[in-house]
Amino acid sequence: MKIRTGFVSNSSSSSFVVLGIKMDKETSEKLKKIYPPNTKDDGLWWGRLSEEIGLEVIYNEPHCLIGESLTSCRDDYMEDGEYDIKEIEKKAKKIEKALKGIDVPVKLFMGTRPS
Repeated sequence: MKIRTGFVSNSSSSSFVVLGIKMDKETSEKLKKIYPPNTKDDGLWWGRLSEEIGLEVIYNEPHCLIGESLTSCRDDYMEDGEYDIKEIEKKAKKIEKALKGIDVPVKLFMGTRPS
């Protein structure tokens, strides 16, 4: 039996490390009040939001993270990287500033998602 530790990926999934916030219905509604979607292209709102605030959107609603991807993995390869605490704090402040009016703490998220 093969045992894998750490990040695991196959053709239908990828692993990630993201600094940001987890979107729930309440947070999404707050963001939509600050950055209202157009009625014609509501399906494109996440992309426009990402461009406007300069952060990445990972997943789609309702399971969504918004922030900065620190590393990801596809095809059994995890990007190397390192950040010191000061860099993480600086990135967290940038995310908080971009998400003005949203009272949700910035966190570090790790996991696997469909690719």
